[in-house]
Amino acid sequence: MEPALAEKYEPSADGTEWTFHLRQGVKFHDGTPFNADAVLFTFQRQMDKNHKYYYEDMEYAEMTLGVVKEVVKVDEYTVKFVLKHPFGPFLRNIAMFCNAIVSPAAVEKYGDDFFKNPVGTGPFKFVKWDRDSQIVLEANKEYWGGAPKVDQVIFRVIPENSVRLAELQAGNIHMMDGLDPNDIATVEKDANLTLMKQPGLNINYLCFPTQKKPFSDVRVRQAISYAINKENIVNYLYKGAAVVATGPVPKTILDYNVPGYPYDPEKANRLRQGPEDEPMVLPFLGTQQ
Repeated sequence: MEPALAEKYEPSADGTEWTFHLRQGVKFHDGTPFNADAVLFTFQRQMDKNHKYYYEDMEYAEMTLGVVKEVVKVDEYTVKFVLKHPFGPFLRNIAMFCNAIVSPAAVEKYGDDFFKNPVGTGPFKFVKWDRDSQIVLEANKEYWGGAPKVDQVIFRVIPENSVRLAELQAGNIHMMDGLDPNDIATVEKDANLTLMKQPGLNINYLCFPTQKKPFSDVRVRQAISYAINKENIVNYLYKGAAVVATGPVPKTILDYNVPGYPYDPEKANRLRQGPEDEPMVLPFLGTQQ
């Protein structure tokens, strides 16, 4: 965790109160001053159902702020979060994108259309959004961290991975995300391109509707888990640009590791057959690649 709009913080001895000292002299892109009132506004509109600008569809609010009892203004540049109980991931949760501090004046001005006209304090200002085409930003010359080195940034919307790569190779864009695993070798061989890698925060998984048959039977779920050759998926589908998951969260998350299900088709078949007095047939397992 690194300081930004909060220059420093300190927790109470019991871990239930966190006091943040805010950076002074910062302004939002619309000229509104950044202060404790803006911080309270940002979090209260997610937590307080009676808040004028509370929205039911703030889907990350409960996950990231459910442990917060209240947010208190200590003074103009100091705020305190009071938690219901000590909570280890608290700092990481409030640093998530969904808790970025917003301009109260902009929210009041745009209302339901604020998401189309975002106003923050970052190094680039929102200019326009052409849906399904592009998002245009311009440099915030008054950014507290120093003026950006480029005057404009354009995010182009290019749904197809192959088309996106072709645009990169042609020099029409400077960088891209979402590379098809089959194209990794192509990028690595291109002297004009640089492939950047880092451990991901995402995980692909198979979800079982446990309230419905046959998935309500734990043996069915176990059989499927043993029958899937995850190593082959990593090696041949993702071309090595993935690792086998052992639980519901990736390795980049603290305490991720839980026992996984190795590839064991024989054990999957035994589970599929079940006890003699209770046969359980899963014909689709026979087509597992």
